Amino acid sequence: MKKTFANRSLSLLAGFFLFGILLLTASRAEAQTYNWKTPLDAQQSLLQAMTVQRTNMASLPAGPALDNATAHFYYYQSISEKLNEGMFVEKASQVSLEIFRDPSSKGTDNFGPVDLGVYLTKADKNSLFLDAINGKIVVN
Repeated sequence: MKKTFANRSLSLLAGFFLFGILLLTASRAEAQTYNWKTPLDAQQSLLQAMTVQRTNMASLPAGPALDNATAHFYYYQSISEKLNEGMFVEKASQVSLEIFRDPSSKGTDNFGPVDLGVYLTKADKNSLFLDAINGKIVVN
């Protein structure tokens, strides 16, 4: 009886130990929270950023740098339009990423977003989003 009780206790202790290790080592994906600007403040920052991008677009030769400036301009413009429609800053910044087609759709006629001539991968969209939140639509 004592031997059975000791085996069960040891087994129970090992189970708690493993459960504790799983809890401590499990990685959880948590959403990043930002301190979003008010729509009015975001509008002002976006207007300034669009002016900079428009100037860049006028002075850059065709190539990746021009594509980058164009993507930024269209993205900021879309956010601004969504804010004018009454959307919150966070939602507007996410929804506005959907204006860009994936590079795999280049040259195809699909029923996705309007072809802006700029094609972005998911990584490119994430980079664009991070550029926008750094000082334009999020309080530093």
